[in-house]
Amino acid sequence: AGNLGLVLAFDAVSFYLFFALMSFAAYGLIVHDGSAEARRAGRVYLTMAVIGEACLLSALLLIGSQAGNVDLRAWGPQLADAPTREWIIALILAGFAIKMGAVPLHIWLPLAHPCAPTPASAVLSGIIIKAGLVGWLRFLPIGDLAMPDWGTLCLAVGMGISFLWRGCGRFPGAFKNRTGLLQHQSNGINHGVAGYCASHSGRLANVAVDHTVIQRAPRIG
Repeated sequence: AGNLGLVLAFDAVSFYLFFALMSFAAYGLIVHDGSAEARRAGRVYLTMAVIGEACLLSALLLIGSQAGNVDLRAWGPQLADAPTREWIIALILAGFAIKMGAVPLHIWLPLAHPCAPTPASAVLSGIIIKAGLVGWLRFLPIGDLAMPDWGTLCLAVGMGISFLWRGCGRFPGAFKNRTGLLQHQSNGINHGVAGYCASHSGRLANVAVDHTVIQRAPRIG
């Protein structure tokens, strides 16, 4: 329900509620077997999730107070002109980066994946994490404002993450969890896509968003 509502939400209140629902529902998947390791992973995940929710809620309150509405479709141009734009963008990037398990905010990810059952682990990597990318594409003023500084930062971090973990995969035994390795590489690509989108305005950004949705949609639904 949280995943479906997240994708279909067009107002900030609904988006946040469904996002929070999905975040806290994932806790049950992580602590499923009730072991001490699973409970520890659940505590770390819950702590990071609450921090991410706080960042996101702060960003939504800042945008809403300046825009005077909760319509996500109208927030792009309004965020581009907001006096606290840089703070809002930083909060959005941080809040959703935690959900994506993006380096260096990924500390919950290597703990949670081994503890969750295989189907639940697939949900974590295919739905929960990709919700962070959906949030970036939904809230950042992509197409309305070129953000070369933020875009370059995201692009550099993303490509660095992708090549770093790809390099780790070249050494047998250097990374025990192959699924986690692939997940980190995927997160690096997500960073890079978001960085490219943020660096451009107009048609180029929209084309990048369309490509991202087509490539990542099978993992969201």
